[in-house]
Amino acid sequence: MEYQTAEFDELAADYYTDTVKDLGKLGKYRDTAFVYKIKHLKHLLKKEPQTILDFGCGIGSFIPYLHECFPNTQLCGCDVSSKSIEIAKRNYSHGDFRVITNTNELAVYKNIDCIIINHVLHHIPQQEHTAWGFGPFRGAPFAIPR
Repeated sequence: MEYQTAEFDELAADYYTDTVKDLGKLGKYRDTAFVYKIKHLKHLLKKEPQTILDFGCGIGSFIPYLHECFPNTQLCGCDVSSKSIEIAKRNYSHGDFRVITNTNELAVYKNIDCIIINHVLHHIPQQEHTAWGFGPFRGAPFAIPR
């Protein structure tokens, strides 16, 4: 399965400021969800994994929170947007970021201990979820420990 990246590349440069602006007065709390997700992830995993993949990482905004909570874990991020991955690489040195545009490229992540999927599945047509290795789900899981 190939995925079109143009839409996400256009959003990459201003993604953080646009999402804060869209929240209006609540913009100062934009990253609050990340903090709670990390607490929940730590509870789910019980111990620090060796590797975590942030699938659909965008510009890498979740990586610093993962790094703070799991300082000894190898962090990886992948996204269909090459511009987003450029920004993630520039801003977060403690992550291994890659552009992934088709399911064949996922083989590099076959030994990952945990996959995080933040606000991604709705961008992938439901009929393609299985091809990408997700689903079928009953509700949207936060993390998939392996």
